[in-house]
Amino acid sequence: MRPLIATAALLAVCGPPERAAAAEYPWCVYYMDGDVSNCGFVSLRQCRMAVTGMGGYCQPNLFYVSPGAAKPRTRARPRSS
Repeated sequence: MRPLIATAALLAVCGPPERAAAAEYPWCVYYMDGDVSNCGFVSLRQCRMAVTGMGGYCQPNLFYVSPGAAKPRTRARPRSS
């Protein structure tokens, strides 16, 4: 009973563990044998190697945002007097 209470107290203090975010990579492979795709490729070459002999094609991942991409900054508007 004590381990259960200790675990409950720890979760109450720390909260539940965070879920890992899915990693997005710049290249996707789309296989010809169905609606199967894999967007886990760092380079076009790596993607093409994965599709060799399997039938399919590589395309850029439309959902990929590079880590160095700057987020658009908004300028503060001057206050009117």
